[in-house]
Amino acid sequence: MELHSEIAPIRFGSSCSRVSGDGSWLELALPVLAGNPISPLPFESGAFSRSGDWSTWRSADLLCAFGTIPVSGALSDAAHRLYQQAFELAGDRHLLRFWNFIPGINLQTAGLENYRSFGVGRHQAFVERFGRDDAHHRMPAATGVGIDDPVLAVVLVAGTTKPEHLENPNQVPAYNYPTEYGPRPPAFARATRVVSGGLRLCFLAGTSSVLGHASVGVGDLPRQIEITLDNIETMGARLGLGPALGRGQGLKRMFRIYLRRSSDLELARATVEGRLLDPADSAVWLQSDICRADLGIEIDATVVG
Repeated sequence: MELHSEIAPIRFGSSCSRVSGDGSWLELALPVLAGNPISPLPFESGAFSRSGDWSTWRSADLLCAFGTIPVSGALSDAAHRLYQQAFELAGDRHLLRFWNFIPGINLQTAGLENYRSFGVGRHQAFVERFGRDDAHHRMPAATGVGIDDPVLAVVLVAGTTKPEHLENPNQVPAYNYPTEYGPRPPAFARATRVVSGGLRLCFLAGTSSVLGHASVGVGDLPRQIEITLDNIETMGARLGLGPALGRGQGLKRMFRIYLRRSSDLELARATVEGRLLDPADSAVWLQSDICRADLGIEIDATVVG
């Protein structure tokens, strides 16, 4: 499988979230603090189509797609609809990765935080599709961060080869979180890996300063960065890439680093770049609210090779 980085349909830094006229670009209203605003994904060259809420690329091995829907009420309804559509698009393919861009993620609508409302709709869609007993086995790596726009955007990668979904031994699986985190638990794995078309694809979910199920280092960003990087090292080993997440192994590595406050950029870069990143990596630093209001940083990654 040959990767074509020019098929990179996600752009950050737009003043408002929108889909381009031909449907081939998704522009997201996340301010870019540093790095390339055009974000590559492990897309193969393949047939492009636009139908309804979704733009899709299909090839022999992978399906990659993004969908958007305007939100005017409870996010649970929008999330349920988009995830139902995502599962229909994927068909018999295996789910490999989701990115979710959630409007007003820490704000409340009808007494429920928007992220938790999103989680209700997402979880419902998984259970309806796969059954209550099997749903958590189908949940791949995912990221959920905020955008300041009344649009819910979901990006999907699915493939023909069955993946392995991995958990962090130092964290409670998100799908087993207690109800203090919402009426339905988050529906994702900490990482997913698969061999597709002769290449290894490793997806690290949005990773932050959580141990067990509790936020760590609240009000202390250096501590949050330390725990976040510790969790990434743990998952690097689980993915078979080593604690440095394949650093120095000649792999293609793509990172998104989300900061709640733009003023934290200099402090965060000093630690993250020294401990995690290489100059050859594709990395973008974005200002975005994190799914937990008490956290200030989240990092996700895609490693191919």
